Amino acid sequence: MDDPALVNLLNEEVKKYIRWCTPSVLRNAERVADIYSSDVSASFSIHGNPIEITGIFDEAMKKAARLYNADRTLFSVNGSTGSVYVVMRYLSLMYGNPLILVTRNIHISVQNACEDFGIRYRFIRSYYDPEADAFIPPTPDDVKEALERYPEANAVLLSNPTYEGLSCRLRDVVRVVNNFDKDIIVIVDEA
Repeated sequence: MDDPALVNLLNEEVKKYIRWCTPSVLRNAERVADIYSSDVSASFSIHGNPIEITGIFDEAMKKAARLYNADRTLFSVNGSTGSVYVVMRYLSLMYGNPLILVTRNIHISVQNACEDFGIRYRFIRSYYDPEADAFIPPTPDDVKEALERYPEANAVLLSNPTYEGLSCRLRDVVRVVNNFDKDIIVIVDEA
C-alpha cells in the first residue's frame, strides 16, 4: 500500500475491529502501530489464553482428552518438532536418563531430541511392506514384546498415523502398555 495516510487511518480503525496475530510487514510499507497491543496470539484474553490454558483453550484440550480417553492433552503451536522437543525435555527432567520405545518410522526430531537430552531409545519390532514402501505400524503384540524386552522403559512413542497414512490399533496398544505398567507414558506423534 503506497498511501501512508490510508495506512495510518487503518491503524486507528483496525483497533476497533481486528486484532493482528503474527503481523507481517512488506518492505517500504508503513508499519502497524503498536503491534504488541494488537497481537491476539497470547495476549487477547476474552477467549482465554493458550499459555495459561484458560477459556476456550482449556475447554478444547479437555474435550480432546475425553475424545482420546487420555488423562490430558496439550495443544502446540510450534509444529510437531517443537512438541517433540518439549515432550523429550520433560522426560529427561522427569527421569534423568530415560529409556523410550519407538517405532522405526519416527521423525528425525525424535532422534535429535533424544541425543540432545540424553534419552536412550530402542526400536519396537517393525515390518517393512515393499508394496506400500513403508514400515507397518506395530501391533499390540509387538509393543508387548518390546516392553517385555525392556521393562525399564519410561515411555512408548508412536507415529500414528504414519506419513503413509497407516495407523496402529492405538486403543489396543495403549491398553497393552497400561496393563504392563500404568506408569509408562504413551506419546503419540500425530503430525
